[in-house]
Amino acid sequence: MKFKSSPINVLRIVNKLVLLSVVFAMLIATANVYGQIRRVGRISSSTTTSSADLVSAAAADLDQCANGSFAAHASCTGSNWVNGDVNAQKAHWAETESLVYRLKMNGLTIGPSHTLILGYDILKNGKHAIDYLTSFDRTETQGAPDTQHNNGNDPCNGLPAPGCTTAVPTSTFAIPEDTVTVTSQTNPNTGIPVPQVPGVFTMWNGTITDVHYVTYAGGEERQISITFTAASDRVLLSWGGHVAWQGEWGFGTSAGGINGSPYHMRIIDLDGSGGNTDRALAATAVAIPAKVTLVKDIPGITGAATLPFRFQVTNLGNFTTNCPLNIFPDAIDNRDVCLVDAGNLSFAGISSQFAFPAITTTFAQTGVATATEPQGFGPTTGKQAQGGFRLTGLGCAEANVGGAALNLNASTSSLDVQSGTNLASIRPDLGDSIVCTFTNQSVTAADASVSGRVLSSTGLAVARALVTVLDPLTQTTKTAYTNISGVFTISGLEVGKLYSVSVTHPNFTFTNSAQSFVLNDNLSGLVFVADAPPARRPAN
Repeated sequence: MKFKSSPINVLRIVNKLVLLSVVFAMLIATANVYGQIRRVGRISSSTTTSSADLVSAAAADLDQCANGSFAAHASCTGSNWVNGDVNAQKAHWAETESLVYRLKMNGLTIGPSHTLILGYDILKNGKHAIDYLTSFDRTETQGAPDTQHNNGNDPCNGLPAPGCTTAVPTSTFAIPEDTVTVTSQTNPNTGIPVPQVPGVFTMWNGTITDVHYVTYAGGEERQISITFTAASDRVLLSWGGHVAWQGEWGFGTSAGGINGSPYHMRIIDLDGSGGNTDRALAATAVAIPAKVTLVKDIPGITGAATLPFRFQVTNLGNFTTNCPLNIFPDAIDNRDVCLVDAGNLSFAGISSQFAFPAITTTFAQTGVATATEPQGFGPTTGKQAQGGFRLTGLGCAEANVGGAALNLNASTSSLDVQSGTNLASIRPDLGDSIVCTFTNQSVTAADASVSGRVLSSTGLAVARALVTVLDPLTQTTKTAYTNISGVFTISGLEVGKLYSVSVTHPNFTFTNSAQSFVLNDNLSGLVFVADAPPARRPAN
């Protein structure tokens, strides 16, 4: 069978083919233009685009540092910059330390401002995770290895041209205090505000011009916006994420105690293009360290004062031994306290200061740390000064997130008010919060007395014996004679000082004629006994 075609049918077929070819050509052209616009760093110079099109070509890639396991530490360099999630086989951190991130941006245009929005989970299932941001080298420093970290932190390592030098950033910008979700909150363990360690965003090949928080409407995520200009089409940004600690948020409230990967950092937006690239860290990679706080409690002192109270410590590394800050009433019971915070307990050494500790942690504490308060300290010279203080109480309290099962080594304290001997024995476990409180009382220069008796070798009272109290520091003395009952009293003595008491008599000798002690309160019951008289020779 043969088909015949009319001229009209042929014309219709030709028209349809022409129309299809035009449509196909338009689709190809559209695809090419779209590809040019979206292809990072490859916008054709012959294509006419707006400045918005140019900015939208930027791309960003988020890495986190895998600093090695608890057993094998590694530096933030090379392949240890991980473009994915990390667990305990690849990383080891502790609560209060700062995770390390770097953001590699490319396809940026030089000239217009760029805006980056980062998101991080401050909560995970109601538990505190990354509570705030800080500097990239706060924990993993750029220095030499130590007992806890390999350091040598190098965000610039392994980047393509033009590259950068970590030690020579082109811009830093202070991370604002988070007065909404951090410092406005109260530490339930101490009653004082939760601190935020100051830190900066660090940039290479660009300049940061503004940093501010995105309005927080509640929820688990906090967002922060960074505005910057680029000096190259490739810009690097690095920062740290502080791991929330139970000692600052309350026991059982940190994400380190939950299953899964609760520590999340993500790109929300770069120049109007959605990102949501997320990097997570497993809870198993985060240890819960111990923390020691020494509190100086001075009831009755009001107003601001700078007092050089000191503690003598062992096995607390470089624990700050001065308290050069204003006395303030704490929020628990309105006491006046002078708080010295050691940050995280570390027998390898720590560097700390009040409110903003630069923290070094330890993951397996052993041994005993001690703290004592030297007696005789006053508010002017830090030594035996007029208007000193006496130690009237000492106690250590500790709690552990794991309860009794993990609280294996109890801290203890001892105090002899009479002699001034005091000792806090601190035995930390992972997850401990240990607070040792030294309670002091302000005293005046004439606050205490010394009394006692002088007796003969047969137990009879010795009258008119001269008793002398010597202050070895000032070489000043006070004296008194015993009465007919052999009793003496010397008053007007400043407490908190070392004294020596001696006795003499023209008719008696005293082998043990002096006694020394630190006077912390009225002291009674001193007894001096004269030597037995020499035996008389028989008469010829």
